[in-house]
Amino acid sequence: MQSHFRESAKRLKNGDLLVVGRDESENEIVAAAHLLFDSSDTELVAVHIAAIAVGLAVRGCGGIVADMALGQVRSCVVERAESLGLGCAVVTASIHRLNRPSELLFERAGFEPMSVPVGDYQQWVTRIP
Repeated sequence: MQSHFRESAKRLKNGDLLVVGRDESENEIVAAAHLLFDSSDTELVAVHIAAIAVGLAVRGCGGIVADMALGQVRSCVVERAESLGLGCAVVTASIHRLNRPSELLFERAGFEPMSVPVGDYQQWVTRIP
């Protein structure tokens, strides 16, 4: 995951969004999420969370930072939908089937498994009204 963000300059495409959270007191990045927006649908905003991670210094803190990061992702998606005059969005993420902490994070945020796992990953989805 960390390599994903280290290589973000290569990975980010036109229309993608990198959401970064930082600890202002330490002036340190503590979380980041890479969002892929699908602009082919004019009825709703479709977003895929390509990656989400928290810094090593805040791992194991009960998910607080990860929850805040995913909450900020939600705010960005709502803002994008409102700017386009659309009332809803669909957000997806691919989670490794052995990554229970990520599953718990996405469950807390209202995501649900969308299908049976394909290989090692399972698609999760939520709709934001």
